[in-house]
Amino acid sequence: GSISATVTDGTNTLTANASITNVDNIIPIILTSTAKNITQQTADINVVTTENLSGIVKYMYKYGTDINAAVWAEKASTATTIDIPLTNLTQLTAYTFEVKAVDKAGNESTVKQIQFTTLEEIKFKPVIAAGLTPIKWNSSNAVITTTDKDTEWFNYQNKKWANAQTADGSMWTWIPRYAYRIIYYDTPVTDNVGSGNIIGYSDNRGLVDASGNPSTSFSRLNGRVEVVFLGSTNFKYLEGTNYVGDVRKTGGTDNPNNYVVHPAFSAVRRTGYTKKVDGNFGWDAEISGFWVSKFEMSKGCASKSGVTSEREITSSAIFDEGKKIAATRKITDGDSMAMTNTQWGAVAYLTKAMGKEPFINPSSTYITGNGDYITYENQSTTGNVTGIYDMSGSAWEMLSAYIVDLYTVHMDNLKINKDTKYVDVYSKGDTPEDRTSNYQANTDKYGDAQYEVSSNGVNNPMGWSGDISAFPFATSHVFCRGGNYGAKSGSGVFAFATTPGQPDDFGCWRRSLRFRQHTVNTLKYFI
Repeated sequence: GSISATVTDGTNTLTANASITNVDNIIPIILTSTAKNITQQTADINVVTTENLSGIVKYMYKYGTDINAAVWAEKASTATTIDIPLTNLTQLTAYTFEVKAVDKAGNESTVKQIQFTTLEEIKFKPVIAAGLTPIKWNSSNAVITTTDKDTEWFNYQNKKWANAQTADGSMWTWIPRYAYRIIYYDTPVTDNVGSGNIIGYSDNRGLVDASGNPSTSFSRLNGRVEVVFLGSTNFKYLEGTNYVGDVRKTGGTDNPNNYVVHPAFSAVRRTGYTKKVDGNFGWDAEISGFWVSKFEMSKGCASKSGVTSEREITSSAIFDEGKKIAATRKITDGDSMAMTNTQWGAVAYLTKAMGKEPFINPSSTYITGNGDYITYENQSTTGNVTGIYDMSGSAWEMLSAYIVDLYTVHMDNLKINKDTKYVDVYSKGDTPEDRTSNYQANTDKYGDAQYEVSSNGVNNPMGWSGDISAFPFATSHVFCRGGNYGAKSGSGVFAFATTPGQPDDFGCWRRSLRFRQHTVNTLKYFI
């Protein structure tokens, strides 16, 4: 700007002009600085300033776990509200962030400081060890190999389960660690959608009525399953993009829906969360999940589609064969086993939570995947090629599970290993030759998709979806699951029956794999 001055004595007049330079001494002010969109490795810092005479031209900021060692960085901007993205952070780490605004005159605001902590990474990515190769299906439903870093490998919320392959072409499907609860209704449940009045629950309180009182008197025939995915070695569950609860708690903000860790992934029992010694019904550690053979096993210990399932085998032999798979397939740092009742239940409940149950494999010659699994994808647990096949129909599947103290010559390995994590051991009733007596002696069992999903165990189709529910008794005390091709409506993922464990043309089996190591995965895989 300019200024003009005139002086006069009445006779003489003097005028002078001068230019004036405005000097800005007003510093900008940062009103707020807020951390938002915090993940395991990133965060956005939102900064809001006042607009002064000169206008903002840039922001100076620094951050770190030791702010005194951090170096100032610069972000050019004339806006009074900006977001500063931070990347390559470390999970579950406390950070300090400082920022100041600078205007055209070089005035700097007072430094604004905030603290924030990144989220913990949830460990539920499928474990890939030497001997397993991740696979997926392209748009033409052809199998292609991929890596465990592929974000399109799986998405369990969208019924896309992770799969892998061993060198012999056998396929395996991953069951991720989860917690669950069952809600019972007084009217039928269709595609896992309940209606009518709630009459009870099965959750970390046990079996309780609608008011939360312990009870087994309500009907368990109409139920739906809810699951929440967990961290691999902890008990936190997810809502949206963040872990929020601890399923060891009952009620309250930590676990308002009373979810319970499925015992197939846990070394704890429902009451008190201490190790169970009278039959494991779980593992010896908290695990992130396990692999299940995608198809019923065929001779040569293979899990492939379009081949005849292996039958005429004793329960003792399937235990022995189940333990060999890791070695014969050169899978390192892992355990293999014939499938247990608890593991079957984990697959069944996850299947139910996804909606529709699989169609029956009607092959009277016990052809896995009904010959062409891609054509018959409605027979998988997901209704698409990523699920597990032959869990409804084909042949009954013998499991590593039996009634304690009831043995035959066909089950020596189960007897020898009854105190290990590889066998589910059930209590016998006061009258072991009676199915109902044994059934009622195991009302405390959970996660195995038997008592929780049936009204009796007397060889009637009294389970969910009309599946057969026949509990073991004195002369037939090994569990088998899934039904066979001829059972029609009585077959299904919730069907259970019995066998003496002897070789039988109607009985086959399935394997599972579990690994000792756990890997870290960001939440985006499940969202």
